[in-house]
Amino acid sequence: MGGEYTDAAAADAAANTVTYFFLVTHTEHGVQQVPDVKNRHMAEISRVVRNEGGTCKLYLTKGANYDFLSVMTGLSPAAAIRIANFIESHGTVKTKVLPGVEQLHRAD
Repeated sequence: MGGEYTDAAAADAAANTVTYFFLVTHTEHGVQQVPDVKNRHMAEISRVVRNEGGTCKLYLTKGANYDFLSVMTGLSPAAAIRIANFIESHGTVKTKVLPGVEQLHRAD
C-alpha cells in the first residue's frame, strides 16, 4: 500500500514540474563563430543551469526553424529568465522560452 502512495506522489510531483524548452537560433554573428568559442559558451550555459539548480539537455535541430532545442528542468521561473538572458548575452543567439508541464495519463 505504501508503494501506491509513493508512486502517486511521484506522479503528482512530475505533473507539477515545469520543463522549459529553449528554442535557439544563431544570429549572423553566431553563424560565423568558431567551434571552440561555441563549445566554451555551451559549457558556460551548462554551468549556469547547474548553479541555478537545474539540468539541461541540448538537441541539434538542423534543418528546422531553430538551430538547437535545449530542454531544462528544475528551474524557477526567475532562473529560466536569467538563463535566457545569459544565453543571449554574447549576441550569438536568440532564444524563445516555452514553459511546459508534463501530461501524465495513469491507467487505473
